[in-house]
Parts: sequence; structure tokens; C-alpha cells
Amino acid sequence: MPTDKLKLLGHAHYQVLAIHQKTLMTAKEQLLKAIEQAPDPLLEEVLDFLLFIQSRHNLHQLKSSTHQPQKRQWSPHFFELTAGSWQGEPLIRAEQGEQLDRDSL
Repeated sequence: MPTDKLKLLGHAHYQVLAIHQKTLMTAKEQLLKAIEQAPDPLLEEVLDFLLFIQSRHNLHQLKSSTHQPQKRQWSPHFFELTAGSWQGEPLIRAEQGEQLDRDSL
């Protein structure tokens, strides 16, 4: 309905129809329409805020999507297949030095 016809319906009716029209628009459409009309300094603030909200949202999603790690298990017959299979230089543990005295808790 053209805007001049809406004005003929009266201010109260015009407001009701404008609100109804907004509810038919998606949030993205409303944002794009508001962005088209906003001055650049305001758009910079809006962009900063949007990036902040997105990063906070991503952080919440990351926290909620983390799950308990699965219990790690050796594959069946791992030790039977690997015991004694080292073929390099002999493994010799170097001297560890003296044990440090620690204060008791």
C-alpha cells in the first residue's frame, strides 16, 4: 500500500501498519534497511558491537560443544605386538643427580 494512502488512514492506523510491516520483515532485512539510512560513524559503532557479539556467541558455542574426552585405550594386543620390537640404539637412562630436599607442606 503506498505511503500517501496510509497517511489518509490516520496517524494511529499508519503506526499499526508500519509495525505490522516490520514484523513481516526478517531481522536481517530490518538491519539492512537501517544500515542504508545510518551515518558512517554510527555504522562503525554498530560493526564493532556486532563483531563483539559474534565473538561472544562463538565462545559460548565452543564452550557448549566441548564434550568429555573419550577414555583412551590401547588397541587390542598392542603390547604383544610391540614388546621387544625396538631396533635402535639401546635405551639407557642417564644419571638423574641427587634428589632435591623440598620443604614439607
